[in-house]
Amino acid sequence: FIAGAATFAMGHIFYLITYCVIDKIRKIDIILTLIIFVGIISFLFGTPIFDFGEQIMKVIVLLYCIIICAMTAKAIMNLYRSRTKANLFFACGSIMFFFSDVMLVLNLFADTSNITHILCHSTYFPGQWMLSYGIFRLVDEEKERSCRR
Repeated sequence: FIAGAATFAMGHIFYLITYCVIDKIRKIDIILTLIIFVGIISFLFGTPIFDFGEQIMKVIVLLYCIIICAMTAKAIMNLYRSRTKANLFFACGSIMFFFSDVMLVLNLFADTSNITHILCHSTYFPGQWMLSYGIFRLVDEEKERSCRR
């Protein structure tokens, strides 16, 4: 799990960097990140259904949450500010990835039914496709902008 979390976190960091290149970080991006972060951390660490075992798992989940919350918040705010197709795919893909990760945590660290496993995978793959396709849309949008100049 630790190696997987690290590689996924790196991927999310690269998406976050992409979103920050599209539009600089603004105060409202940080505020939305904190709102989402406080909400998910309250759920994960304030709900008695979770058993993270060793303390290191709590730290890993906490760090991962910071990254996924920042990525998702930035994608949402970019779409809010600029309603391009690339930003739409990035926001939808980031939200689906966030949901998929919550389902993964429920599946791994809480005594839940098989539905969390199904929801994790059924939102992960479309979310990943949307993020990947968003990159292609971004390139096309940049080409269109440069042709208009």
